[in-house]
Amino acid sequence: MTYALPVLADPQRYELLSLDVWRRKLGDPDAQRFGRNGQSQYGVDIFGRDAVHGGLRVGIQCKLPIQSTITMKALDDEVAKAAGFSPRLDAYWLAYAGARDGALQRRAADITSEHERSGGFTVHVYSWNDFLEDVTSWPSLIEIYWPDHAGHRTVRLQRVSSGALRAEIDLTAEADAAVANVFDEMEIRAFFDERMRADVRSLAAEIALNAFEHGKSRRLWITFHHDSIDLLADGPPFNPLAANSISDGVGLQFVAHFREQYSDRVRLGWNRPSLRIYALSSTSFKSTSCVALTNSAAMSRLAAIDLAGNLSLPPHCEFYTVIIPLTITLSADRAFVDEVMRRAGGKPVIFRGSPHDIRSSIVARWGDRAVFIPLD
Repeated sequence: MTYALPVLADPQRYELLSLDVWRRKLGDPDAQRFGRNGQSQYGVDIFGRDAVHGGLRVGIQCKLPIQSTITMKALDDEVAKAAGFSPRLDAYWLAYAGARDGALQRRAADITSEHERSGGFTVHVYSWNDFLEDVTSWPSLIEIYWPDHAGHRTVRLQRVSSGALRAEIDLTAEADAAVANVFDEMEIRAFFDERMRADVRSLAAEIALNAFEHGKSRRLWITFHHDSIDLLADGPPFNPLAANSISDGVGLQFVAHFREQYSDRVRLGWNRPSLRIYALSSTSFKSTSCVALTNSAAMSRLAAIDLAGNLSLPPHCEFYTVIIPLTITLSADRAFVDEVMRRAGGKPVIFRGSPHDIRSSIVARWGDRAVFIPLD
C-alpha cells in the first residue's frame, strides 16, 4: 500500500529524509551527503554503495521540492556534471518531488544505452511516486518526518512475557494491508519459509477482514509462539472452521484450502474465542534461516572482522541469525556487524547479543535489513 504523503517543504528536512531513504534503499548506512552549498558537487548530493548489487558506486541528485518538474535538458545537464564525479560512478539517479514522467524515464534509458557502449554509468530518474512507494515500506520514517500521518502505522509489535511475539492491529477497511505489514516485519519473517509466510499472511488477512466486516471487530491480536499462532479479534466469537461457515464467501473458502494444502505441516483449531494454527513438527513453520555462532571473543576491530569473515553463511538461506561475540570496544562491535552485513549480500540479518543500547544503534544503521534482539 502507498500513502499520499505531502512533499516536505523545508529543504533541510527534505534532504535529511532523502538521505534516510537512500541509505535504506542502497543498504548502505554509511551513504552520506556530498559537499555543501557553494561547493562544486558534480551533480551529486548523496553518494553511497549499493550493497544489494555488489557494492556499485551510486550518486544521487536530489532536486529540492520547489523543482517539482524536470526537463530533459536538465537531466542531460546533471548527467554531464556527474561524469566528472570522483570516484567514477556505476549508477546515477536524479530524484525530484514531482509526478512520474514516462518521457524522462525513456530519456534516462536512452542515456544508459549510450553509456553502455562507452563504458559510462547507468542513469535513472526517481519521482515522488517512486519515493512514496519506497518510504511506505519504512513506517519509522513516516513517524519521524510526517508525525501527523503516523496513524497510518496501525500495527504494534511487542514481545510478551512468554517470549512470544504479539502484533496488535487496529482493524479498518484496509485490514488486509495492516496484516501484510505484520508479516513483512523481519522478526516475523524468521518464523516461516516464504511460501508458508505468504499463505499464513493470506489466511490472517481473510480472518481480519471477516472480523471487521461481519463481526464489527476493531482490533485483532496475532501472537506468534514457537509452535503455534493465535488470532484473536475483539468482536463476537466466530468460528471460521464451522462447516456452515466455510461455504460463505471466498475468504472462508481459503481457510478450507489452507487446511487441505498444509495438512501434513499444521493443524487449525478453534480455541474459543481464538483461531489457533498448531505446528505438527519443529520445522512446520520454519524458514530457511541459518544461525551463525562463534565461541570466540573479539578483542580488536581486526579480530572482529576476522570472526565475521569466518562465519558460516550458506547461500541457500533466506536470511541469517547471528550471535554477536563478546567484544571490548564499540569499534569492534561495529566492524563485526558491518562485515556480516557485507557478506550477507542484501539478505536480512537478525543479530542477537547481550542487551546494550549502543549495539542496538549500531545494528539500526542498516535500516530494515537488520534487527537487534537482546539475548534473555
